[in-house]
Amino acid sequence: MKFFVHNIGYFLCDEILLREFAYQSRQIIEQLSLWGVEVSRGADGKIQYVKGPFPWGTTTVDPDICRQLANYTKDLGVRFVDKICIAGLLKDENNISGAVGFSLLNGTYYIVKSKAIILASGSQNYGVTLLWIGTGNGILFAYQAGAEMRNAEFGNMFDFTRISPEGWIFSGVHGGAHVAHDFLLNSRGETSA
Repeated sequence: MKFFVHNIGYFLCDEILLREFAYQSRQIIEQLSLWGVEVSRGADGKIQYVKGPFPWGTTTVDPDICRQLANYTKDLGVRFVDKICIAGLLKDENNISGAVGFSLLNGTYYIVKSKAIILASGSQNYGVTLLWIGTGNGILFAYQAGAEMRNAEFGNMFDFTRISPEGWIFSGVHGGAHVAHDFLLNSRGETSA
């Protein structure tokens, strides 16, 4: 937590929330395991922290994590509308009242009315790896709907990924101030690089 506060969040993060996140993360991994997500474990059955070619460690790299979680929630009776791209949020005065989107299969336009919206689309981190690339759409939708920035430093901290001649992946982690400078443009079409 101290490293994160000093080198990534630069004291802008909610330190109480960050501490809570750190303490709860192991329980979250255990819960994901109960829901069918593959988690690395040692011979003793304890969660294993794996340090791979990335500049971070992990307890799981399960390409089917979304499928496992979807199967679990479908068994609980959750209804899904698949292959819909959400294009924006709807507002009713000062409240979010739903979302609009379209089918990726045939372009059908959808209006989804809701009493509550949870934006769980990930962060904006273009180019971290070919597998994990967050477009930042959810963050954009929140800002467009009038949300104030809070805790964006928790996920928006990668600005490049390179592969060494030996095939190792190297990601540059520089903090929120340098987010994806090779990809983002300002209103004049200029990059920050």
